[in-house]
Amino acid sequence: MALKLIHGPPNAGKRGVIRREFAAALDREPVLVLPNADDVFSFERELSAGGAALGGSAMTFGALFRTVATAAGAPPGAELTAAQRLRVIEAATAERRPRLGPLRRSAARPGFAAACERLLGELQAAGIGPEAVEASAATLEGSAYLADVATLYSAYAAARDRLDRVDSQEIARAAITALRADPAFWQRPVFLYGLDDLSPNQFDLVIALAAATEVTIAVPFEQGMPVLGAARAGLIEQLRAAAPASLAEEACRPDPANTESPLLYALARGFGLPGAPASEPDGSLTLLRSAGARGEAEAIAAAVSRLLHGGADPAEIAIALRDPARRGRAVQAALEANGVATALEAELPVAGTAVGGALVALLEAEFGGRRAADLLRYLRGPSGFSPGRVDWLERRLRRRRVDGVEEALVLWHGEEGEPPRDLLRLREAAGRSAAELATTVGRLAATMASRPLRGDGDGPRLGPGDGLELRAAGTIAAALGELAELGPLAPRPAELAATLAGLRFRAWSGPVEGRVRIASPYRLRAGRFDHVLVGSLQDGEFPRRDRGADPFLSEAQRESLGLDPRRDREAEERYLFQACLALPRRTLHLSYRDSDENGAAEARSPYLDAVRALLAPAPDGTEPDPVEEAITRGRDLARVVEPLAEAPSEDALARALAAHGPSADAAELLAAAGVGGERAARLE
Repeated sequence: MALKLIHGPPNAGKRGVIRREFAAALDREPVLVLPNADDVFSFERELSAGGAALGGSAMTFGALFRTVATAAGAPPGAELTAAQRLRVIEAATAERRPRLGPLRRSAARPGFAAACERLLGELQAAGIGPEAVEASAATLEGSAYLADVATLYSAYAAARDRLDRVDSQEIARAAITALRADPAFWQRPVFLYGLDDLSPNQFDLVIALAAATEVTIAVPFEQGMPVLGAARAGLIEQLRAAAPASLAEEACRPDPANTESPLLYALARGFGLPGAPASEPDGSLTLLRSAGARGEAEAIAAAVSRLLHGGADPAEIAIALRDPARRGRAVQAALEANGVATALEAELPVAGTAVGGALVALLEAEFGGRRAADLLRYLRGPSGFSPGRVDWLERRLRRRRVDGVEEALVLWHGEEGEPPRDLLRLREAAGRSAAELATTVGRLAATMASRPLRGDGDGPRLGPGDGLELRAAGTIAAALGELAELGPLAPRPAELAATLAGLRFRAWSGPVEGRVRIASPYRLRAGRFDHVLVGSLQDGEFPRRDRGADPFLSEAQRESLGLDPRRDREAEERYLFQACLALPRRTLHLSYRDSDENGAAEARSPYLDAVRALLAPAPDGTEPDPVEEAITRGRDLARVVEPLAEAPSEDALARALAAHGPSADAAELLAAAGVGGERAARLE
C-alpha cells in the first residue's frame, strides 16, 4: 500500500487531479475527505454533473473516523453532542473547583468551560490522556497549574463515562487503534483535498490508512514560494518523515489558463515573493475605500449588485471576511436590502437574535437577577404582546422607578390579570425537574420564532431576518433537548440563561446555488469563484495582531506534553491572504476603511501596500498615488445615497432620485445617468 502526496500552489489543478483519480476508483468505493459539509455538498454536485456517480463517498474527517471504527466491527456508542460535551465540562469543573489551586478563581468565570473544552480537545486529538498530563505536572515548573488541568481532564472523563457516552476524540483513537492492530479490514482508497493542516489524530489516521490501502492527499505547497513554505512546509516534512518508503509525490505546476485575468494570476504568484515582477492594472482589480463599517458594507453590496446587473451568477461571487461572525451581518443586511440572496457561513450567538435575546431576558427575569428591565426586554421581543401594551407597562415602571421583577409583575397583573403565559410555562416546568425545564425552554424558542409569521392561511412570507430567527430557534430547541437527555447534569434554572447566552448557531448551512457566499478564508480556500471581494482589510483585523497564545499552557508546558507549537500567526495570516488572492478567476475587490463613523482615521492592512508593490508603474512619491486612485472606488461619510448611475437596486435608485428634490425632472435625470427601460418607467 502507499501514500501519494500531490502538492502545488493554488490554481495548479490539484482539485482536478483528485476528482479524476476519485472517479477512476469508483468501482472500489473510494472515500473523499473534505474540510466541511458545504465542501462535501459542492463536490458531490460537481462529480454528479455529468450523470450519476455510484460507489464513492464524500465526507468530513469526523465521519471518516466513525466509518473506520464501524468497519472495524466496533461501531461507536452514543456520542456527546457539542452542547452536551460543554455542559459535562461545566459540571465537572463545578464539582472539582474546591480542589483546584491556581485555576480556582478562573474556573468561576464565564467562558472558562469553553476555553477548557478547546484545551481538552487539543490534548485528546494528540492522544494525551489525563495520566500523561498528571505525570508532566510532577516534572515541570508550575506543576500546580498543570495538576489543575489534569484534575479537570480526569473529572470530565469520569463524568462522560458515568453517562455511558463517548466523544469524537475517543472515536478517533478507536479507529486508529483498530487500523494499527489489523489494517486488512479496510481496502477502500482514500483521497484528501482542502485539508492543509492535520491534527495529530488526523495525521495518525492517514498514516494508518496508508498501511492498508492507497491514500492520496493534496496539499498547497511549492518549493521556493515563501508564503506557502512558511505556513505549510511542516505538514509536508511530517508526511515525508512518516512514510519515506511508500511515499510517492506529484508536483502540480501553476497554469495561467486557470485564471482569466493575467493581473490576478500575477498577484497570487507574486505576493510575498521577493523581487516579483510588477504588472499593469487590467481592470480586474478594484480597491473599495469607505468610511465606517456600515459604509463599507454598503460599498461591498453595491459592488456585488453591479456584478449581478452585469450578468454574474450569484454562486460565482464570494465575500471573504477574516471574522464573518463580527462583520458578516452588516454585509448580509446591505446585500439583502438590495434584493441579493446570501449565504452567511458564520457561527453567531443565539443571544444576538430576537428569539435568543428574549429567552435569555425571560430566564434572567425569573431565575437570575430578577430585574424589571429583563422582563421588559422579553416583552419587547417575540412575546406575543403588542408594542402598545408593553409601552404602557414601561411608562408605569419608569414613573414609579420600579427595578425589581416582582413589582413589575404586580403592575402587569393589574392590566392583564396574570403573568405572561410563557413565564407560567417556565414556572410549571421548573417545579418538575431541570431536564423538564430545559425541554420546555427549547419548545418555547420554536413558539416564539413562529409568532411573527402567524396569520391567515399560511401566514406572511418570510422576510429578511426571519430565516435567521428560525435557525436560531432550531439550535436552541435542539441544544436544550440534548441537555435534557443528561438528566441530573442538565443545567439548573439559574444556569439556563448563561447556557443560552453561550450557544452559537450556523447562520447558513446547505446548498448555495443562487446565493452570494459570505465566509472566512478558511471556508473558501478550497474553491474558485469568478468574482471575489475581500472585506475589512484593516491593520489588526486582517492581518490579526494577537499572538494566539494558549490561555492555559506555556510553550514549555506544551513541549513537555508533546503538543505541537502554536502556529506562527504572521505566517498564517499571510497564507490566508494569499489564498484570497488565488480565489478569483475574473475580478477581485479589496475593501478597507480609512475612517470610522465619526471620522477618526483607521489604519488599512499592510497587505494592500504589498499588492500595490506588485502594480506597475511603481509609486513615485506623488500623492495621491495615480495608479491606486485609478483603481479605487471611494465612499465617504457625506454620501447618503448612491449616484444615479451606480444605484444597486430600485429602492436605492428611488432614493437617489428623491435626493434631487421634488422639482427635478426625473426623466431627464434618469436619461443622463443612463437608466432606461422598465426601471426608468417604474420610477417616473
